Parts: sequence; C-alpha cells; structure tokens
Amino acid sequence: LKEFPQSKIVGIPLSIRENNEAMSNQTSGISLKYQYNPKRSFEDNLTQIHRKIYMQIHNTRAKYFVLLFISELCPSLIDSVLLQTYGCYQNPLSEKLANIMGYTGRSGPDLGVTNLTRIDIPSDFGDFKVSDLLFIPPKTSYSRQVIGVSSFGDKLTVCWHKIEQEDPNKVSCEDR
Repeated sequence: LKEFPQSKIVGIPLSIRENNEAMSNQTSGISLKYQYNPKRSFEDNLTQIHRKIYMQIHNTRAKYFVLLFISELCPSLIDSVLLQTYGCYQNPLSEKLANIMGYTGRSGPDLGVTNLTRIDIPSDFGDFKVSDLLFIPPKTSYSRQVIGVSSFGDKLTVCWHKIEQEDPNKVSCEDR
C-alpha cells in the first residue's frame, strides 16, 4: 500500500463458495475507498483496511451486490458492455452502462487485489522439482493495477500488473 499512495479505490474479489465443490466461478466483489496515511504505521494502515474489508464481507447486501446486479441484466447487454469496453461495438446504452460499471473512464478501482491462496500441489515429480510458482493476475477492464498473491511451499509471491498505455503487457513480480 505504501507503493500506491494515490490509490483511493481498491477492488477485491470474494469467494462465495460455501460447502460447494462444483467447478464454476463462484465469486463476487467489493470495493473499498482508502488512502495510505503516511502519519500512521504500516500496521495501523493495514488494520484500518482489515476493518473495512470485514465490515463489507459481513454485510450480505455488499457481499452479493455484484451478483444481484449482474443477474438482473440481459446476457446480451452484458456482452455489449464488454464489447463496448474493448472498442468492438458502439452503442450509447452500452457506453453508459460501461461507465456506470467502472469499465471505462476514471470511475473504476485504482487497484485490484486477488489472492489465489496456497497452491496445494506436490513439488516433487520424480527427477523434477517445482521450485517457484507465479500467479500473474489477469488484466481486467475495470482496474488499472492488479496485485496477485499466491503461496507455494514456503514462498509468498506477489505479482503486480499495471496496465500502461505504452506497454499494456508489463508485469512485475517479487518473491518474499
């Protein structure tokens, strides 16, 4: 967060998988407004964000808002918004909805955070050993910067994907 002092809106995906092992994308999301306060310690800043996250994920309306909103839209309208976002379609309604949903313009999150969690796979395969595993977060149409976090073995890997006009495929990763 120190690296992003200008960030004010952070988007966070949420798993809504509850005792369900079906293969599907069972996610929702929340967004938080927060700016790093240099007068506080790093830990105090994290504590503030932690409180905000837990307030939203324990609020059923906030937790399921994205899914409830999307479920009310016609699938072809959702497709038109994504096509509008990537310049493949032009329509005033799709453009307005893309702006409202934060896919275009300045209304979307400055930073998205996604956690792949601990990768629970074996590291030894006969003569071969997996020593590093990177989770490079996908580009999204609604966030200009995305941080992806994963753990494998005793390593925590953080990858930062910043979408820049001059090099839209640039990715930075660090092991800790």
